Amino acid sequence: MINRKQVVYRTELYKLYKRKDTWIFLAVILVPILYSVGIASGSEIVSYSGNGNITAINFISAMFQMAQSMFIFNIILVAITSRTLGTEIEDKSLRIYLNKVGDRKKIYIEKVKALSMYAGVISVLLVVVGLFCYYFIMNGKTPIVNGALYDERISIEIIQIITIYLFWVLTIFITMMLSIKYRLVVCLGIYMIGYIGMNLLSYTKVFKYFSPLYYINTFTMMEKVAWNQILIGVIYFSIIVVFTTYSGIRVFRNKDI
Repeated sequence: MINRKQVVYRTELYKLYKRKDTWIFLAVILVPILYSVGIASGSEIVSYSGNGNITAINFISAMFQMAQSMFIFNIILVAITSRTLGTEIEDKSLRIYLNKVGDRKKIYIEKVKALSMYAGVISVLLVVVGLFCYYFIMNGKTPIVNGALYDERISIEIIQIITIYLFWVLTIFITMMLSIKYRLVVCLGIYMIGYIGMNLLSYTKVFKYFSPLYYINTFTMMEKVAWNQILIGVIYFSIIVVFTTYSGIRVFRNKDI
């Protein structure tokens, strides 16, 4: 028998599926498609600087990093997350939902879980499309790829991919908390200012550990697995998740809807 939590979770996933704006984030799969076509065709617009011998996992990791660096996909994710709860509060459509479910904490948590799953599905699609582009567009048409699935750097490259996904999850948690009190435009403004601030903070000696971008930069440049850095990153991620979830639920419970 499906319990109420599963019903709420599935309902949130279905609502994400039905919304038109959630499909915009799928544009992230254009990153490996356009890049691989450009490299395979010898386009001067797309360039590669390296020693060649790119494996499939290395290519996918690079595409995740490229998608993250474009920033536009973060903005799209902020907009999607903000509309998931904030818009429902604003247009009062959440009232009917509250009457059926009753538990605001449950609604909040299941919305966050659904969005995290959504980001996970997009990430899996990016991996699949990256593999397709590597083997069916680039392989055999450019000397920079060697046709191998992975090499000795696979552990580092998988960590890099997971790091980008977790940053998207952090974006979801932070934006969900903000969307309870602020409208979409304000959420976007706060996120962009915060992103710039965190980027500057990541280059300081003392406060860099408080910036999520520091961990992205560290894991991106990592030549070998540094478990102490990874442990610090996991602790940082856990603290942000717990703090934003607790704060979000507390504000949501006291929100006049």
